[in-house]
Amino acid sequence: MRAAVKIDGTVEVRRDRDRGWTAEIALPLGAVRGRDDRMAVRLPPAVGDSWRINLVRVDKPRDRPLTAASWNPITIGDFHALGRMLTAVFASEDGEIAGPGPTSSAR
Repeated sequence: MRAAVKIDGTVEVRRDRDRGWTAEIALPLGAVRGRDDRMAVRLPPAVGDSWRINLVRVDKPRDRPLTAASWNPITIGDFHALGRMLTAVFASEDGEIAGPGPTSSAR
């Protein structure tokens, strides 16, 4: 995995107000298949393929309880549950998501 983070504020200074942050993450596609070879994950993904995904940021302050922020609503105990994740659909460079064949394009 490769990651880059840009912070608009100060790190580890709790008395001020940060404005935000941006993260960019590159995952090796081979790592998403998991440990079960029977999982039907096409690599690389084709236009129209969909994956269940969630993005979670956990904050572990030294003097306060743990908190989390995520792409979709979760509780701390269930952020690995597939049923709670959203669906990401892979698109072409033009933004089309219909795969080959007679299916129509949806946006």
